[in-house]
Amino acid sequence: MKWPIGTIRSIAQILESGVNDLMEMGMDTLQLRLGDARQHDEETLGRLPGALGDFPVMTAAVGWPGPAVWRSFREGPQTLGVIPSATRKERMDSLLRGVEIAGQLGIPLAQTHFGYIPEEPDDERYAAAVECLCIIARRAAPLGVTFCLETGQETPVTLRRLVEDAGEDNIAINLDPANLLMYGKGNPTDAVDIFGKLIRSLHIKDGDYPTDMYYLGKEYPVGQGRVDFGAIFEKLGKLGFNGPLIIEREISGPQQIVDIRNTVVLLRRWMDTPEP
Repeated sequence: MKWPIGTIRSIAQILESGVNDLMEMGMDTLQLRLGDARQHDEETLGRLPGALGDFPVMTAAVGWPGPAVWRSFREGPQTLGVIPSATRKERMDSLLRGVEIAGQLGIPLAQTHFGYIPEEPDDERYAAAVECLCIIARRAAPLGVTFCLETGQETPVTLRRLVEDAGEDNIAINLDPANLLMYGKGNPTDAVDIFGKLIRSLHIKDGDYPTDMYYLGKEYPVGQGRVDFGAIFEKLGKLGFNGPLIIEREISGPQQIVDIRNTVVLLRRWMDTPEP
């Protein structure tokens, strides 16, 4: 198993500092954070190839505007993704612009959180999510972009159902194993069996189940939480997975860099000597 390792950088960070620090840390790739993709003009995008050089970008994370409360089970369902109808149109505009930017820059994968997808297939919000996903996938397909849904706010069964009901060939999964734990939505090792070859990329992040039932569980440095990366990698290897491992550490400051560096070392070790 020799999968490319990367982490997340915004366009502003790349234009300001380049990618030398990533190469020094032993990175092979990166995920480009687009945020609200409508905010990026052509002049800014035109400067990116020079700042990146030959360093490959394998995936882009597309965000959306409007209020977003990530850690609360009360406010999260009302504010995240395309599920809330009040912000759906402008968020779809960002997601559609995001896949266009990915295609323009030759980035093969674009991804987002779709929000708290309803468990009930007959819920009208579920039907709206299917429609949104079809629209995005059809915009992305001629651009050579696969659109990935990141795990977290829904059970693996619901997310796979959404992909299947949309029925487009260029829809896939970004597996964030820590999110499945932190949102209390599933065991990430078992989720690999549910998603199978739909998994095209990973967020390398660690965490645990919630202890306060109104808030997400805690994130940990990789190797200190509940995620069984060895078991996940073994299953992915058997599936023929060849996507990027994108390290995501959701803190800021010097400790974030320390934790990312330590994670690179762990990943190299795990890929060289996978657990039985």
